[in-house]
Amino acid sequence: MKGLNIFLAVLIFVLAVTSAVFSFFLFEKRAQLVKGYGYLGKQIEDASKVLDTNSGTTLAAKLNSNALDHGKSKDLPTLLPEFISLTTEIVKERDALATSLSSISSTLEKRNLSAANFMRLDTYKQSISQLQSHVAAYQSRNNSILNSICRSAAQLGARVSVSQLKSSGYANAYKAIDARIAILKQREKTFNSRVINIATALGGKAPNLSENAYEKGLTEVLSSARQVRSDKEKFYNNWQNAERSISNLNNVVKNKDAQISKLNDLCKRKEQEILRLSKVLGLDVPREPMRDGCIDSLNLVKTQQKGRIIDVDDKFGFVVVSLGKATRVQEQFGNRINNVDPQIPQGCILTVARNMSSGEAEYINKVKIVRLDDNCSIAEPIDKKGGKRIRKDDIVYLADDEIAKIIKNRK
Repeated sequence: MKGLNIFLAVLIFVLAVTSAVFSFFLFEKRAQLVKGYGYLGKQIEDASKVLDTNSGTTLAAKLNSNALDHGKSKDLPTLLPEFISLTTEIVKERDALATSLSSISSTLEKRNLSAANFMRLDTYKQSISQLQSHVAAYQSRNNSILNSICRSAAQLGARVSVSQLKSSGYANAYKAIDARIAILKQREKTFNSRVINIATALGGKAPNLSENAYEKGLTEVLSSARQVRSDKEKFYNNWQNAERSISNLNNVVKNKDAQISKLNDLCKRKEQEILRLSKVLGLDVPREPMRDGCIDSLNLVKTQQKGRIIDVDDKFGFVVVSLGKATRVQEQFGNRINNVDPQIPQGCILTVARNMSSGEAEYINKVKIVRLDDNCSIAEPIDKKGGKRIRKDDIVYLADDEIAKIIKNRK
């Protein structure tokens, strides 16, 4: 019995010592757990502060060290979900930004940057750097293009600025350029057309004004113009020489006319002397030459068919007659031809006939001379309704009654 008691006493002592040892170690472990719990709470607080930075959230105010104390572990189920939710939202934001950056890079023709490149921690910095470099180069190229467009627009006569091309009204700026281009194209078209007209007017062929042959075509037109100018100068010189020759000939003619006039006067005096002597000697008196404006000269206008219709103007209702102040009829006088002026008066009435030579003359109408020129006259039909239509080459002459009226008016 005594041995059992000793055994129990030893066993109880061992258990007591063991309990004391385990209690000591348990206390140490608890201290470690409390310390670790506090460290974890501090890390969560610091992480919350980092997540709150520039995020517009106040999670760190809730997840502070005091709220995460080990003595308040029962509040963790309501606090930690907000931390997880914010973390999830930030991941979503990261993914959305990464996707947007990848889309932007594709839009700017930088197609080797995927969304994953902007999500991964080991590649996002390099990807952002590549995108920034590409955007800077793209912007520089775009500005250079816009500046070049503005310079080209200025050469076209359009006022366009880079700020206008970058604004929402860029389409109107381009319309101004398009309008100037349209004007210049129309101007070029008109210019080319007129150059072709000038070339053909100068007697040359239409030049080739295509882009590759433009200068050559204009040179051909210029050569034609210079040739025409040279021909004009030659013609002018020849004309001047001809004028001088004509002037000299006119002087000769005047001298000859003066001589002829003197000889005619002498002939008339001799003829008068012959008439006088013939009367004195009782000889047959020779016929006198026909006088200007006499009745016989007016009759010769019809006999010699001096009058013809040379033009008919139906629009204004007049005809052009070949009779004028310079009209002459011919009289055979001895061995010579005597040119006699019938002195056709303005206002006289002419008879119009057709087929005079055939013996079957046809009366057409009568016309009145309203203007008498040197070599022709203007006449108007008398019977505009009942008369026949006057044609070119119809004969006109003075009827007997009209001749009698003219002679009567001259007395």
